[in-house]
Amino acid sequence: MTEQRRIIAVGGGKGGVGKSIVAVNLAVAIARLGRTVALVDADLGSANQHTMLGIDRPGPSLYSVIRGEVRSLKDAMMRTIVPNLVLVPGAGAIPGSANLAEREKNRLLTEVRNLPVDVVILDVGAGISYEVLDLYILADQRIVVVLPQLTSFQNAYSFLKGAVHRTILACADTPSRRRIYSELDPSRETERITSVLRQLEERDPLYSSRVKARLNHFGAKLIGNQVVSAKDRGTLGAVGKMFRDFLLVDAEILGALRFNRKLGESINRRRPLAVLEPNDDCVRVIHRVATVLLNEDIEQLRRGREAMDGSDASSADEDDTLLSQIRALLTV
Repeated sequence: MTEQRRIIAVGGGKGGVGKSIVAVNLAVAIARLGRTVALVDADLGSANQHTMLGIDRPGPSLYSVIRGEVRSLKDAMMRTIVPNLVLVPGAGAIPGSANLAEREKNRLLTEVRNLPVDVVILDVGAGISYEVLDLYILADQRIVVVLPQLTSFQNAYSFLKGAVHRTILACADTPSRRRIYSELDPSRETERITSVLRQLEERDPLYSSRVKARLNHFGAKLIGNQVVSAKDRGTLGAVGKMFRDFLLVDAEILGALRFNRKLGESINRRRPLAVLEPNDDCVRVIHRVATVLLNEDIEQLRRGREAMDGSDASSADEDDTLLSQIRALLTV
């Protein structure tokens, strides 16, 4: 393995935005760049990556590891049709599989960290359960897939806000800090994280500084799916501003996938589009995304997150019709 071993999480807040399509094609692209890749289907209860890769009988799954039926995630890895790419299948249609005990969740997090590959790609589940959010913030690089629709932006915002709050809790490394977090005033959905940090600053400046450092290096990245027009792409930038304004999380636009029926058809053909048509425009975008991700210095990113102090981030006061619509939607 290389020193730059990394974990990449792909989330979307809600199902149907194309996160699994992005995850599998990104896994293919990185494998073709010469890295060993494990695609972990962490969509507990609704796993489908094995189907998208043309695997009929996935065998031991992530859930098998959680339940102790196999020793480790390494034992659940399966070869795929793509050289350098292995799959850790997820749990599908098993009642209760999406509800993990704390011990089971911690074991899963440890197993993911220990996979013997250069790159781990986590296809996390929909929603904002603790299992989903903790897998997401485990990653070095965190992708959010969104559609150019208000409801998708709302779901992505709620998803990232949940991840930010789990990050704040993860920084509470003593009983007194966990008590401080538990006593924070309940936040309205549209309340800025700056108000939370002010409360932390008043009670424990070091805790507040640690949180700021984590958020300043949060590493969120947006991928737009089913983008039709330049206006659609522009909305991604506006939403990125909103994330920075309300959550103190930078969310750069990593790529925009145009509306492409072939992406949907590839599911029925049980092959990633990157395998079926490697020269497709959407596949080219995903390859550029893969290159950008691999070129990011994750050791520097990790050091930044572990810093004891962070600088206050300035909030933009800009507003426009789109942001007003989104903010109004969030208050419903």
